[in-house]
Amino acid sequence: MATSIPSSRACNWCPRPGADCCIRVHPSPEGGLHVYAHRICAAVRGVKWLYRILPEPPR
Repeated sequence: MATSIPSSRACNWCPRPGADCCIRVHPSPEGGLHVYAHRICAAVRGVKWLYRILPEPPR
């Protein structure tokens, strides 16, 4: 599954912006807190991602 989310998402493990996957969702009354990471950062730690984030399509 993939979704389109702005590329300014912060990675859970490194200071670079542009996280490209969601690694975890914490339930909350507002609908859930999503935790993002770069796929390579998650892979280095052996964490499987839940979904990929696609770049915004050109307008």
